[in-house]
This record gives sequence, C-alpha cells and structure tokens, in this order.
Amino acid sequence: MLPLYKSIKAALPQTFAIISGAIFMLSGFLKAMDSGAFARLLGDYGIPYLEYTAPVIIVAEVLLGFLLITGIKQRIVSTLSVIMLIIFTAGFAYGVLFRDVTDCGCFGDSGILGSTPAAVFIRNGILLAMLIIVAMKHKDTHISEKFPAYAGAALIVAGSLTAFMAGRTFRNIHANRHGATPIEPQAVASTALSEFISVHPDSSYLVFAFSYSCPHCLNSIANLNNYVAGHAVDKVIGIAAGTAEQQQEFRQQFHPEFEIVNVPSLRALTKDFPKTYYILRDSVVLDFAGELPCRQVLHSSMQRAGLLPPSPSTHNGD
Repeated sequence: MLPLYKSIKAALPQTFAIISGAIFMLSGFLKAMDSGAFARLLGDYGIPYLEYTAPVIIVAEVLLGFLLITGIKQRIVSTLSVIMLIIFTAGFAYGVLFRDVTDCGCFGDSGILGSTPAAVFIRNGILLAMLIIVAMKHKDTHISEKFPAYAGAALIVAGSLTAFMAGRTFRNIHANRHGATPIEPQAVASTALSEFISVHPDSSYLVFAFSYSCPHCLNSIANLNNYVAGHAVDKVIGIAAGTAEQQQEFRQQFHPEFEIVNVPSLRALTKDFPKTYYILRDSVVLDFAGELPCRQVLHSSMQRAGLLPPSPSTHNGD
C-alpha cells in the first residue's frame, strides 16, 4: 500500500496541473466565441474601460492553460495562474457585493457549469488549492523536453487562434454606426421587450437599451433628450443595465429627460449596446445599432421603411 500511496501522491501535482490547464483552456475558448458578451459583463463592474481587457484575459487563460497541461515552466506558470485566479475571484466578490453581479462569465454564454455565486467561490477555491499544490510540488514535465518544437508551435497556434476569435467577436461590443434598419414588424408582446416595458397601441415609443459604462451609449443621451424636447415620439424610455447607484450618478451627470427602467442585466434583450427600438402601433418597426442618430435620420429611416410619406421635392422650372 505504501508504494501505491507514494505513486498517487507523486502523480497528484501533474494531475492537478492537467485538470487546471484544461479548465483554463475551456474557459478561454468558450469566452472567445463571444468575447463581446464577456466584455459587456466586465462593464457591469462600473470600472471605466475594464471591458476592453476582455480579449487579453481570454488569450492569457488559454496560454496559461496550455502551459499547465504541457508542463512548460511549471512553477512560474502555476504561480501566475494563482495570481490571476485570486484577482478574478476578488473582482467577482466585489461585483457580487457592490454591483449586483451574479454571473462570473467564467465559461462565456455556454451555460457550462453555470452556478450561483457561492458555487463559483467554492469552485475557485478548489482550483486555487490545486494550483498552489502545483506551484509548490510539481516539476517541469518531459513533454516540452521531448517535443520542444511541437510544443512551441502548438502554443503559437493556440494563442493566435484564440486571439483571432476573441478579436472577431469583440469588435461589435459597442457598434458605432448610424441609421436605422427596417425590420418585419414584431408585436412587442412577442419580443424580449415585453419583460421590461408595457406599451399602449395608440402611442409611439423610442426604447433605448444601454449600459452606464458604455461610451457610445452616453454619447447618445443628448439626442435622446432632443427626441423628448421635440416630441418626436409620444414617449422615450431608457432601459439601463446597472445598479441604483450607477443610475443616480448618471442622472446627476447627464440629466436625462426620459423615464429609465433600471435592471441588473439586459442580456436577454440584446448583446450589443446601445440598441434602440422604435415602436408604433404596439409593434417594433425599426431598430438602431450603435449611437442614436438625430431626429432627421430617424425621419429618413421611417420614410425608407414606408412608415412615413416621402418628403415633397421642390423643382425649379416647368
């Protein structure tokens, strides 16, 4: 029994390194499939521009995971992994306590290992313990010694592929195009908007879904106030993802002249901020991606969609 116990004890650090590495790589790859969603979740922490670190975090997870599995520079890599995990766990604790964040976003939008904050802390604690054991006990494996060229090439491929995926899915985090897109009218009751607002069939609405930490959202507030002042629609409604404290700070700084519905998350409604919906006769007839355009652009978009008659043309001569 003693030799078996020693064999198991000796194998544990390497086993823990492989398990930890696999979790890191799985987490990174799944988040890379929609890094914009992970970035928006980081934005919920209320720290300016934190969301722009999402691609870096994703690539770091994959690279550290790969190095843990292959055993390259194990003590350094496991120590860096411990530091990163402590920072992630402390940040999530801050979000839970002060920002009403309940989703750690550890595995993107996949739903894998979805759990409560308490379960996240327990899972991270176990992972942290394994990584500490790896850092203290594990030596570099023979994988990198036997196959140095292959290991290096695989590391480059994994990092490049992850960076490409993360960059590709990150670019639309805050769409920055103007104009509206005509869509097939959809009854509000059949859309996710019905979870947040109620509308009257005889009224027109402009519904603006935004985040308090999104720069393109904040750049649209002046136009929203102009919509209210110019009576472009019967009612302007903002749906904001954030806390009551964020809303109070926002009101003091921007003085919005429209109603704001404050919710913890808008992920059920849209993945891209800001997003604006034009509602007419109890149906969504137009939607906007990116910064909200001025009233003239809305008017032109409605004409193109056939919701308003074209402007009369003025001709000189016969």
